[in-house]
Amino acid sequence: MTTSICVIAKEAPTGNGGMLHLASRAAIDHVGPADPDLVGNRRYQGLRAMPRLMLLRHAKSDRSPGVRDIDRPLNPRGFQAAPQMGAYLAAQGLRPDRVVVSPSLRTRSTWDAISDALGNPKAEIVETIYEAPESALLKVMRATGDDAASLLLIGHNPGIQNVALDLVGAADRTARARLSQEFPTAALAVIDFDGAWADLRPGSGRLERFVTPKGLDRDDAA
Repeated sequence: MTTSICVIAKEAPTGNGGMLHLASRAAIDHVGPADPDLVGNRRYQGLRAMPRLMLLRHAKSDRSPGVRDIDRPLNPRGFQAAPQMGAYLAAQGLRPDRVVVSPSLRTRSTWDAISDALGNPKAEIVETIYEAPESALLKVMRATGDDAASLLLIGHNPGIQNVALDLVGAADRTARARLSQEFPTAALAVIDFDGAWADLRPGSGRLERFVTPKGLDRDDAA
């Protein structure tokens, strides 16, 4: 059964994955399908969208002998999980204003597999986030313009997990524990912030959801 609800008090989605700066949001592991009529309404007069960060680890990849790490392709499991996460992002109204992708084949292939569901927005291939440490990822995030309410970053572990744990201050205890234990391939962490992208700092985010392909499979089977 899908875990539902997540909104606390007065908060409304912007339609591109961002949230209106009105109140806090409950952290959850997974929510049911969003109302497309609600999330499609991007403009609200007099209200400011607060930053929403979406961290997606690349889908499962192959480790063939003699193939450079940067050239590792997705394996069959990865090719199955990536479009599944794309469909989830679209159904939930998690449509990014900015997309940054590591230059590795496995991250680019992950983006190719999910981009159709999101309307094929332009993605930036950013060399510095390939197998990057937390500091490099933060630099890219903080450089996001204020005109982008939401950022999707597709990268690698351990950097993805480390930066998520560092940024999250408020979170559901169970979700945080799962995030601390493992950030599986094709998993998604959504973190909301107050202020501007340039102000991102440790503990300033709220873990809105942490979703894995296995979790979606369990929901489909319920």
